[in-house]
Amino acid sequence: MIILTLPFPPTVNHMWGYAGKRKYLKKEAHEFRAKVTEAAIEAKAKIHGRLAIFIALYPSSRRKFDIDNRIKAVQDALQLAGVFLDDEQIDFLWVVRRDVIQGGMCKVVLVEHDNVHKMLENYEEYI
Repeated sequence: MIILTLPFPPTVNHMWGYAGKRKYLKKEAHEFRAKVTEAAIEAKAKIHGRLAIFIALYPSSRRKFDIDNRIKAVQDALQLAGVFLDDEQIDFLWVVRRDVIQGGMCKVVLVEHDNVHKMLENYEEYI
């Protein structure tokens, strides 16, 4: 089991910018990906097989947001950080919106597929 505490992810709707016909990744998205990579390296996070991902989103304000617009940013950043090879490996994805906290946060728990039942028993303990 791998537990990562990450910054609150950017929405995929605002990750990309355009300069004419050229598409580029915005500064906020680069910074998020860099912080995810740093956390993954520190945790020595790497899973090669099938996996389950549990994500808890702790926003910084009561402003409305769609949780699904944040998930792809998290998955892509974890893949780029080398935590897993491809998001195709994900068989189980559980996302929950949590209470507002100052600065916002995202907790991610990655579990090898065979161990998911152990995680489900006490998921509140981790996220």
